[in-house]
Amino acid sequence: MLNQELPDAGTPPDGLPLKRGLLVVGGIAALTIIIILAIYFGFIRKRITPPEADQTVPATTETAVAAGTAVATVQVRGRIREYAPGALIAVITPESGNIEQLIITEQTQIVDAKGKPASRDRLVSGASIVAMGTLDSLNRLIARTITVGEAGTTGTPRPTRQVTPSLTPEASAETPTPQATVVPKAIWAASYYDNTELAGEPVLRRNDPVIDFLWGEQPPASGLSASGFGVRWVGRWDFDEGGFRINAYADDAVRVWLDGVLIIDAWQAQPTTLSTADVYLKAGEHELRVEYADFADQAEIRVWWDFRGQFPEWKGEYFTNPNLTGSPVLVRNDQVLLFDWGNSAPAPQVPVDHFSVRWSRSLVFDEGPFRFTTTATDGVRLYVDGNLLIDEWHQAELTSYTGYIYLVRGAHNVVLEYYSHTGPATVKLGWDRIEQFYNWKGEYFNNTNLSGTPALVRDDPVVSFDWQDGSPGATIPADNFSVRWSRTVTLEKGTYRFWADTDDGVRISVDGVLLVNAWVASAGLQQALVTVEAGPHLVVVEFLELGGTASIEFGYDVAPAPTATATATPTEPTLLPEATETATPTVTVDATASATPKPSATP
Repeated sequence: MLNQELPDAGTPPDGLPLKRGLLVVGGIAALTIIIILAIYFGFIRKRITPPEADQTVPATTETAVAAGTAVATVQVRGRIREYAPGALIAVITPESGNIEQLIITEQTQIVDAKGKPASRDRLVSGASIVAMGTLDSLNRLIARTITVGEAGTTGTPRPTRQVTPSLTPEASAETPTPQATVVPKAIWAASYYDNTELAGEPVLRRNDPVIDFLWGEQPPASGLSASGFGVRWVGRWDFDEGGFRINAYADDAVRVWLDGVLIIDAWQAQPTTLSTADVYLKAGEHELRVEYADFADQAEIRVWWDFRGQFPEWKGEYFTNPNLTGSPVLVRNDQVLLFDWGNSAPAPQVPVDHFSVRWSRSLVFDEGPFRFTTTATDGVRLYVDGNLLIDEWHQAELTSYTGYIYLVRGAHNVVLEYYSHTGPATVKLGWDRIEQFYNWKGEYFNNTNLSGTPALVRDDPVVSFDWQDGSPGATIPADNFSVRWSRTVTLEKGTYRFWADTDDGVRISVDGVLLVNAWVASAGLQQALVTVEAGPHLVVVEFLELGGTASIEFGYDVAPAPTATATATPTEPTLLPEATETATPTVTVDATASATPKPSATP
């Protein structure tokens, strides 16, 4: 074995320092290249390279359309239920649909109903909002814009016009005929023009996934001006059968055609305005064409549609018998309840005679007293929120019937049932809010002290009723109710007798002066004298029903010349009257029914 001297462990061999130096430099260079590539692909490339058209993923919306449908930006209307300033999520009560949470980011724009920037402090409980954006995987709306109104008011951009779809195609002299082109499916084929007449060759053709543009005062694309331009979009979509609301929100002009029929025509200079058209579509493919022009200043256009259900108006169920039994042979959407079939059948599946129909719908009403009127041959029944307002289920000539109800603001279910015996068949339904009372304003309460909101308000020709063991109306019980009638009457100067014969109690006042106070069981005939000046006078009659039969007959007339001084004879009440602060007029009260004959009821 040869002995060899090994180098010292702490001394590097010749050339090793140079190699290590080269390795360090090479590593730094490689790391620098990696960082530069990462910055380019992750940031700079996105800035300098325009995205491809197919990189846009349309958001899922509430619109219930067939698979493959290109869907517009989601719009949700409702009211703020819970929100803390600066929080990420707001909880809302939607007017329709099931989206109950909004994600509010730093990029979310808050505007008022006029489109002006608004503070997030306005997002308070009860405030009405219209939010637009996209949905995340949890069905939450990532809000791009939120239009907010005051609490208790509508924050929706209000349409300045409500456009009703035309039944036949309409031609416009101002509308140039577009060149024949292949209409794509589930996307918009867009043609951009450098004029507002959409004339000549377009400057730009491209596919737009959605019509949702807020260009402001910027041009929509290179080669176009910031104003004085126009766009035409054409596309085909698959729709489910049912009702749809087509929406066009534009500044300035917009027109929309559906299958060649002009349904929205708002071709004028205007601020951002919402125009809508309600249509009913059969299942299948339908073509939409949108034309837009910006004349000056701001430019904005959004088009979308909402599914309103298979029965957006009245769901009509038609039966081949007169009593609504079995399964309907026809179920369809009826736009209005205004039918005069004469001696014909409503449809081929339905017989000419001995048929019946049930229509149902949810309608939104303002608060107030409403009057419903049906006109029909033969039988008809009307329900509002399950309350039977009209019950005339019998053979009859053409007759009108009226029902009354007081409604709170909101949605209410209305059901109309009809049957035809033989002969001409006619049925109609209408309603109106009672704004003026030409006779006695009757307010009917579900309690014995006239408290709270009346359950029924109607215009009564006279205060003369004999309900026996029944009730005044569908929303009033047979016992333990009260009524207030009021009316302004014009009287000549003189002394008048006001009287009422009731079962149970009654109060009568003139110009706020209480004349009769018999708020007791079985008050019987009560009357009082009062002297008035010529002119209008407010007369109020209040009635109490406790149990058993119920009746009231009220009237007034000029008092006869007195022949003797009458003495008031108080009657012991069976119930203690309620304490009432009463101004004392110069009156004579006679509680004895035999003192004077009961006059006729006064209208």
